[in-house]
Amino acid sequence: MKHLIWIFLSFTLLCGQSISERVQQANEHVEKGELNEALKLYESALEIDKTNATIWYNLGNAYFKAENFAKARECYTEALNFKEPNELADVNFNIGNTYFYESKPDTAIQYYKRSLELNDQDLDAKYNLELARAILKEKAKKGQQEQQQNQDQKKNEKPPSEFAKQKFKEAMELADKGMFREALDLLNRAKQTDPTVSAFQKTIKNLEDIVRIIES
Repeated sequence: MKHLIWIFLSFTLLCGQSISERVQQANEHVEKGELNEALKLYESALEIDKTNATIWYNLGNAYFKAENFAKARECYTEALNFKEPNELADVNFNIGNTYFYESKPDTAIQYYKRSLELNDQDLDAKYNLELARAILKEKAKKGQQEQQQNQDQKKNEKPPSEFAKQKFKEAMELADKGMFREALDLLNRAKQTDPTVSAFQKTIKNLEDIVRIIES
């Protein structure tokens, strides 16, 4: 996974020296990993100039490093008024990264594509695009396998016999009286006699959890 692209402020982008000083200090805090201090300084700079795309962008990067991906995305969106294609490409790239780290490769792919439309020479965007595609493909394959397994399992499962239903009823009566261990033992013994008792495996698992808590 290729990481964020940063854009550094030049003095020509600044509205005044006070913004320059705050942003420079914020950048230094980011380099030291002092993200809370950096966030405060970026936000104070935006109080002076809320239209400065570069400050929004770097604020987004700071939130990204703090793993607040939703907030980072909000900031990147504010930075989409960049004029230069390469800068817009970087914004779309980083928005894609926020979705990637939220395990949403399908949405990440859309932004990596936008990034490459603006700058088709960006190797990081190309790499992340292929990585997201591979993950999405694997995810789809895994989903198909799980669906097939569930279908196969349902085919192999036999409905509970009358004996199994009776034992389940007896076990529930015991459980209603708070006799969870006895209910669990009854179902486990019945399962040895009649495999169709496994149709109530979810209940057996719940009883196991309750008994484990009570007896621990």
